[in-house]
Amino acid sequence: MKEKPEILYIEDEIDLEKEFPEILAIEGYDVDKARNGDEALQKLRNHGKEYDLIILDIMMPTGEEIAPDQSAKGGFETGKVILKKLRHELKLQIPVIVLTAYSKPETEDELRSFGISEFLGKPTSLTELLRYIKMYIRGSDKV
Repeated sequence: MKEKPEILYIEDEIDLEKEFPEILAIEGYDVDKARNGDEALQKLRNHGKEYDLIILDIMMPTGEEIAPDQSAKGGFETGKVILKKLRHELKLQIPVIVLTAYSKPETEDELRSFGISEFLGKPTSLTELLRYIKMYIRGSDKV
């Protein structure tokens, strides 16, 4: 049995990529980070069953695997590819909290069809994010 819940934090903004994981570590979580779509997929393939929760910035740079012909330059499509592969190829049912500045109502509806747990617009308060993390994470009594 693991000591701490593990979170995969997928974020390309350098400030947020550093800030939230440091705070989550202080709160008692182990945090693994990915900064683009390919890195996220690699971590999910190699360690997916170890994660208790995923926090995903839906607007994400792509990479060779997601767009080998460079037909997609990243953004919303990259986040959708990550979600599709998570649910359909890898068959992982890990709770996903989407954090994004891209917050149109139709976007939220489309992402919910991929089985996301929560859709939070940026900026999101740390208090709100921690509340959702504790609500969705398996074994939240470890924290």
